[in-house]
Amino acid sequence: MRDRTKELDNKHEASDDENEERTALMSRSGSSSAKEEKENEVFFKKVQEIHEGLQNFKRMVSELESKQKTVLSVALPEESMKKDLQTFREEIKTLASQIQRKLKSIESKKSDDDGKYIPINVRMQRTQHAILSKEFVELMSHCNTIQAQY
Repeated sequence: MRDRTKELDNKHEASDDENEERTALMSRSGSSSAKEEKENEVFFKKVQEIHEGLQNFKRMVSELESKQKTVLSVALPEESMKKDLQTFREEIKTLASQIQRKLKSIESKKSDDDGKYIPINVRMQRTQHAILSKEFVELMSHCNTIQAQY
């Protein structure tokens, strides 16, 4: 085998495409304004609200699971137990729709003029939205599985 390290280094230095990629990933100095900082602050408050909502949703789903097990363990469950369970399901449904609306509100609009340079705050917002959406979908599927088992 021959050593191709020098050839690869030469190709790396001569490549203009890679240099353009690197500059596209760098943030532009002085581009952060007070307006952008305010927008980021508002965005992170919304993210925090969604995260707290997801934690509450997770707690409610585990509580639903225990309530369903209680109802199933009783030979003849009372109507009040069934009504409480149904009311709790409706509360979960309402919370899920609120979280879904909040997720929709922070979803960044994909613009055609993104080109090679995508501002860091846009990438950050897209990533936050993707992570929160994934967590929401996982919780919803778990909730649906629990209800299907009931």
